[in-house]
Amino acid sequence: PKKDPALALRILADFRRAGGEASLAFAGAWKSLRVRLHLLDLVAKLGLQDVVHFDGVVDDMPQWLADKDVLLSTSMFESFGYAIGEALAMGLDAVVLTYPGAERAWPADILVCTSAEAVERLQHVQKHRWTGYVAGRYALVDQAKHMVAQLQSMSAPGHVGE
Repeated sequence: PKKDPALALRILADFRRAGGEASLAFAGAWKSLRVRLHLLDLVAKLGLQDVVHFDGVVDDMPQWLADKDVLLSTSMFESFGYAIGEALAMGLDAVVLTYPGAERAWPADILVCTSAEAVERLQHVQKHRWTGYVAGRYALVDQAKHMVAQLQSMSAPGHVGE
């Protein structure tokens, strides 16, 4: 799956072996019985039964995020990374395994390339470090202005799409 939850489990296991204390909570519905079986088997083999939680579909994401410290994103592809933005806006720190285009959307300090870098970064989590980042970079007013400008340029005489 594009979210690569097995990688998140392996990173958690490595982090705990390095002396870190953390749990991992997943939100969302199971999309594949095979993936579910694989992940449950991996949780058991890594000895993470007491620290991994599969919470299913979450109706109130801000409430669900309220007691979390960090988002670990192991997605291989994201169009924008809504979960990342939401977590940062809620005051969580983030560790994001880089994906194509991630460097254009997110601060370099949260991006990592390897599991080892993720484990290292997890050892230095700071809540509220990025709280203003999303509001400053993705403010709704600014996004609306950008969209209007794009639409105007597309409707201008001589636009290639005509």
